[in-house]
Amino acid sequence: EHIAHVICNPSSGETVFLPKRRTGHKSFLGFDPIDKVFKVVSPIAGRSPYGCIHNILTLGTGEMRWRKIQCSLSHCSDSSGGICINGALYYLATGRDYTSYVVCFDVRSENFKFIQADFMVYKARSLINYKGKLGVIIWTGHNSGYLGGKIGLNRTHELHIWVLEDVVKHDWSEYAYTLPDDKFGYTGRRVSYLTLLGVTATGQ
Repeated sequence: EHIAHVICNPSSGETVFLPKRRTGHKSFLGFDPIDKVFKVVSPIAGRSPYGCIHNILTLGTGEMRWRKIQCSLSHCSDSSGGICINGALYYLATGRDYTSYVVCFDVRSENFKFIQADFMVYKARSLINYKGKLGVIIWTGHNSGYLGGKIGLNRTHELHIWVLEDVVKHDWSEYAYTLPDDKFGYTGRRVSYLTLLGVTATGQ
């Protein structure tokens, strides 16, 4: 089965239909701020010891065709979305040994970097642009599991933000915030749901 994906520019009203891909293939949109070029990256899931293949599509170059590039680390992207910051496209993935990684794809050079992220033990997480750096959001709480990014019956909630300070050295900073029980804990109803909408330019 194939499905069609569309990219739309709300400002100009322009729409671009991407070449059809098989269902189940996740795609990410990246932007190269130097050459002013958008690229679509579509990893092919797999855990081969020889790496995996990614499909790359450059937009705005006439006839659009998918190109295949080799990736040295075999991995499967997870259900969270990707984010592009200053020409680097980030997404979360699991390696063939089930290790958690942040995948960093340089949109211009089309090179990959893999940042091991041992702290990502919870399923409830998302990626944000935190003051120009990659931020990983993780919800934690007491006596609760996580399903679909939603939090169940907890008496205490904590919001953790892991910020990638250095891509080469794999240096992270962690910020933790305890959310008050009367606002974010058990409300008397069956389940209380929390959703992170985004981050302002100042980090709020």
